[in-house]
Amino acid sequence: MKNKHPFDCKRRGEWAEAWFCAAALHHDLRIARMLGASDPIDHIVVSGPKMSRVQVKRTTVVKRRAYRVAVHHRHGLYRSADVDFIAVLIIPTSTWYIIPVAEIKALVIPLYPHLLCGGPFEKFREAWHLLQ
Repeated sequence: MKNKHPFDCKRRGEWAEAWFCAAALHHDLRIARMLGASDPIDHIVVSGPKMSRVQVKRTTVVKRRAYRVAVHHRHGLYRSADVDFIAVLIIPTSTWYIIPVAEIKALVIPLYPHLLCGGPFEKFREAWHLLQ
């Protein structure tokens, strides 16, 4: 599926981050935004005494019936020492996955928001409760 959004890569990332903030607020979470692009953290989510470090990703890429999302940075996989969760937006289905970084073992993961039961990450579909 070809990306239908006319933005460049940086703008698409900013757009997904803004959408993440709106969705998190909808789930009664508080958000702190990181300034700059040098840290692996996009947002800190606050719920009561709990604080979670979140990296936001998005995709429109479909291969072999799965949406593919790159869940790494230029130096490799995100580590638990750097970030707690990867929040992935599947743009065409408006679906969020809130995935603990410790669950991610590959640079690119498949997600199946259009199927009822599809893959090891389905338990993280719309799992906003993990941030609460």
